[in-house]
Amino acid sequence: MGICGKSAFQNLQICVISDFKNLQICGIFHTLKLQAAVSTACEVSALVFRRKIYDRLLSWKKERQGKTALLIEGARRVGKSTIVEEFARNEYRSYILIDFSLVSRQVTDLFDDLTNLDFLFLGLQAIFQVDLHERESLIIFDEVQFCPRARQAIKALVKDHRYDYIETGSLISIQKNVRDILIPSEEERIRMYPMDYEEFSLAVNGNDCSMLKNFQAVRLTDN
Repeated sequence: MGICGKSAFQNLQICVISDFKNLQICGIFHTLKLQAAVSTACEVSALVFRRKIYDRLLSWKKERQGKTALLIEGARRVGKSTIVEEFARNEYRSYILIDFSLVSRQVTDLFDDLTNLDFLFLGLQAIFQVDLHERESLIIFDEVQFCPRARQAIKALVKDHRYDYIETGSLISIQKNVRDILIPSEEERIRMYPMDYEEFSLAVNGNDCSMLKNFQAVRLTDN
């Protein structure tokens, strides 16, 4: 091969290696972008949007001091379980969430006999691997309509006064599944609705609808 032939071949090698490196760099760059996008999507999916009912939960905790349990009822998929767990995570030292639509009979059987509440609490702590602290822990009865005995147990649990209790239940089911149980008078009810426009606006872009409120106030003044 002549000098010109070698030079052309070397140039070709350099071009191929250069293109390959560029391809590698582009591939790495796009991979990093994809990973960043996935990470961002995961962070967004983990967000809990601010709901007005959170302030009512705070008021209940402060004012009642464990003297009542709170029942949150509403349609399915409006965010009851999500907001209650977020409240428990932020406002208590520890919490246990019992989803009665999923738990085993080992859990529900604990509510058959309430003569020894120490046994009940020890059982829950052992099953869920969570330490409960007196007046600093919350026990959540999620989908409580699936275990009417747990709902009836609220009377004894509130009287015991060691922990706070919040129940959640779907609106229709919780009204139907009350046969053969006594509805505890210690149960305080509030209803949760789907996001309203103000909550939606705040979730989407951080806008608290102050402009809309001001506009409405001006209209009322003009009228």
